[in-house]
Amino acid sequence: MRRILAAIAMGVLLSPALARAQEAAVEGTPAAKAEFEKGEAARKTGSYKTAAQHYLRAIALDPEYADAHENYIFVSQMDIDPTLRAAVFSPKVSPAQLAAYEKAQAAVNAKLEAQYRGWAAAHPHLAVYEWALGYLNDYQDPMAAIRYYRAAVQIDPRFAPAWQSLSLMDEVHGDLAASREDLHKAVEADPGSAAYLFYYANAFRRVDPAKCTEVSMEVVKRFPASGRAAQALYWLADAAPTDSQKIHYLMMLKKDQAPEGRDWRSSGMAVLFDIDMRADRAQALALAREMVKADPHDTEWQTFAGYAQAMVDAEHLIGRRHAAQAVALLDRVNLPAWYRTGQLALMRADALDAEGKSEKAYQYLLKFDAANPTNEAQSRLQKYGHKLGKSSAQVEADRWAVVEKGARQAVPFSLPGYTTRRPRSLADFRGHVILLNFWYPECGPCRGEFPYIQSVLDKYKAQGFEIVAVNVYPEENAFVLPLLKGFKLGFIPLQGSEQWALDAYHVRGEPTNFLIGADGRIYFGPLRPVSSPEAQRTLELQVAELLHHAML
Repeated sequence: MRRILAAIAMGVLLSPALARAQEAAVEGTPAAKAEFEKGEAARKTGSYKTAAQHYLRAIALDPEYADAHENYIFVSQMDIDPTLRAAVFSPKVSPAQLAAYEKAQAAVNAKLEAQYRGWAAAHPHLAVYEWALGYLNDYQDPMAAIRYYRAAVQIDPRFAPAWQSLSLMDEVHGDLAASREDLHKAVEADPGSAAYLFYYANAFRRVDPAKCTEVSMEVVKRFPASGRAAQALYWLADAAPTDSQKIHYLMMLKKDQAPEGRDWRSSGMAVLFDIDMRADRAQALALAREMVKADPHDTEWQTFAGYAQAMVDAEHLIGRRHAAQAVALLDRVNLPAWYRTGQLALMRADALDAEGKSEKAYQYLLKFDAANPTNEAQSRLQKYGHKLGKSSAQVEADRWAVVEKGARQAVPFSLPGYTTRRPRSLADFRGHVILLNFWYPECGPCRGEFPYIQSVLDKYKAQGFEIVAVNVYPEENAFVLPLLKGFKLGFIPLQGSEQWALDAYHVRGEPTNFLIGADGRIYFGPLRPVSSPEAQRTLELQVAELLHHAML
């Protein structure tokens, strides 16, 4: 079920591994590819049974067509009673519905495994069937999956998908060097694949940024027509430490015209837009208009264009002493839920202040910053506070009053530990500020945020901050301690379950984080994913505030 949940959470009907199928598949005969594309068209409309039939025909035409096997497995797992599936992915799913869904999915997986075992026995010289059996067991039995992947490369050392899958399993097991070596073997096995070279580059992202940059640029130069070139530029921009360096890669991405890089290009331009909104709003407006012109049906860029126009106009209105009009204009802006609205909040507060409503500006920014603290918002709060005759200490007291008002009691727990025999409870951490992190080893976004939250732990552990990491999938227990060691994480690992996380903390996807104060109350959470320097800084400010009040 996790493979499906991850796909739905991402807003697409693709498993993480299926992203490779978005670019031109490097395997498959022309006839097989034609059937594969028919399957893709059916899948995108939710016609999973029809899609499965097309993928099966592609497999019959080319048994070694890995992408067809992957997609066939995926749509087969999705081909469950639509009413039941819709219930499972709704916030009000009942235990009975969840149990029924799990039973239906287990039946599908058993049928698929029997089918692939039969194919593997009939074609012992083809690595693809052992690899597909591994893919089927990725989440149900990870150790069995590893055995299948190893069997695949023993049959055919040139079968690149199995090396990629082994790389993921090595990463989950904390052996990052072996993971990189596996990806290198995938590149050697299939040097014509942009995907494997991209994955290999990204494996150096945190251990050797220079190497990551070098190999990423090799992807851009060797595969300019693939979506991976755009993806490589996006992640280079994401990793760049300064705005000027980010802009360098984003401008390269802007020039990329490969159709398969469209989504990454749009995401990259959203990053550039955000930078421009902080530095040059007129330039941000020009970029948004350019993106709307390129795709008039893109409603998100239409929203960004309206937002940028409103910010430019509000600034002019404030300058011309029409602050009330500026406030009304800004109040009509409606941004996507995922977008960080700090600049909008600051401009609205400035407009209220210019209107002569400094107290209202102060109260508005208090509430905003209490939930989304930033250095800029806190500096602006001090400015408004001093204008109202408040000391810095009074401003901080006002902020804390808003934060404390929203606090709620954390649900008590007593969960088995991985490093000790005795369970650990919430009461054990009384007097400490803790980040309660729900995760599991095979969760890519979980591993993605670990370096950021570990940096916060390094900064504040000596002051009483801890990260309590609850693995919600006991099937992956064997990976927990090796992963923490390999990633050099100082978390306190506890064993939970998917059902317990759902019942106790209403967790419906991982990673999910709650920040709990020294008094056992939740002050912040569920948090946005901590997957950027900006999100890390927000978490630092939240932790620092809770630690400060724990010592009073």
